[in-house]
Amino acid sequence: MEVNNIAQKRILSDRVTEVLICPKCKGGVLVTPDSILCKICRQRYPVIKGIPSLLCELTDKERDQLVIHENVFSGKKLRFYNRYMSNAFLTLIHNDYVSVIINKRLDANKLVLDIGCGSGNVGKKIINSGAHLISMDIALNAVSEARNALGNSGKDFIQSSVLRIPIEDSAVDVIIGHFILHHIDDIKKAVSEIRRVLTPDGYMVFVEPTERLTWLELWLDFFKIIHPKGPRKSIFTKVRMSMVCY
Repeated sequence: MEVNNIAQKRILSDRVTEVLICPKCKGGVLVTPDSILCKICRQRYPVIKGIPSLLCELTDKERDQLVIHENVFSGKKLRFYNRYMSNAFLTLIHNDYVSVIINKRLDANKLVLDIGCGSGNVGKKIINSGAHLISMDIALNAVSEARNALGNSGKDFIQSSVLRIPIEDSAVDVIIGHFILHHIDDIKKAVSEIRRVLTPDGYMVFVEPTERLTWLELWLDFFKIIHPKGPRKSIFTKVRMSMVCY
């Protein structure tokens, strides 16, 4: 797809600029230092703090999630979130399962999309593979934190929604989603978008808690790990993670 880039200070790599589209109408876009302009519907998207903000037609739940997660990824809440994401159980999930599955399929030619990237915790596990990483989240504060954690070399950062992924068809080799599906109110549409942007031999990995475990129970178990003086009960007797690979 032909995309003009007149930016002197690049906000996106050439590779991602070439596959970027308007999330509203799927038309080609014009990338400038200050905005992304759709050449078809003329929708203009701002660039905020150097990050393209490609949001449009948000659902009520998306608006709620946007407010919540902009708040989560700031101040003291961000420090607690990072502590939570680095606990022993999630580290085990990343190191022994997610990273093993993903890294087998990565090389310097692969394009990887981290949906709901948060502060870049999953991205940290794959940045040494040489693959090109796109970190995407509905919250600008999250994307900004991911950029701070990962740096810019071989990586791009976009604020957008999984319900309207601003990437052209069959462009992404691997898609990662960590604890995000429960935030989405239209799973069918999200899956349709994911299938659309994946290459024919593409691969997706999503990790989610199962219905057998409520979020309250999950947080209580994490609390027991963070505070060893709590009840002596192993998290692994209760927690079961579901991993969906396609």
